[in-house]
Amino acid sequence: MTAQLNPILPESVKRPRGRPMLPVRGLMSVLDKTYLEVWKLIDNGDLSWVFDVSLQPGIARRRELRILADCAADYAEGRECALSLDQVFELLIPHGEPVLVGDEIEHCLNISDLHLSNLAERKLLNRCDRGHRGIGGESKFTRTSFTSFLTSRRVV
Repeated sequence: MTAQLNPILPESVKRPRGRPMLPVRGLMSVLDKTYLEVWKLIDNGDLSWVFDVSLQPGIARRRELRILADCAADYAEGRECALSLDQVFELLIPHGEPVLVGDEIEHCLNISDLHLSNLAERKLLNRCDRGHRGIGGESKFTRTSFTSFLTSRRVV
């Protein structure tokens, strides 16, 4: 007998906080769909929580889409993702503090430190502390700028 691994949580179970979003290729693996099938799901609005984290949406050569893992899980189970925006932020941000460190944002958005730095340089995320090199030298960002950024980048 083969045990089926089912990472998808029933509605009654509290969803874990601080999980990273999935890039398109990650979603392809999770849903076992082709690149074109995934794009069709996104373009048709079948996935509720998709964000474009590219530096210049609409101008960039390609979109840098990230999909909420819980949204993908609900889709895989045949359920509509009924999460509110506040619930999405609660899932993405691992704590309730007003400041996020760079590592938390990189993990959450599934982006590189260079991409995060470019977002900050373009004033898309507001730094509240530039940080320094070495241990404990991470840049810090306001929670408000992070939530505003994601709100403005939702793909609908």
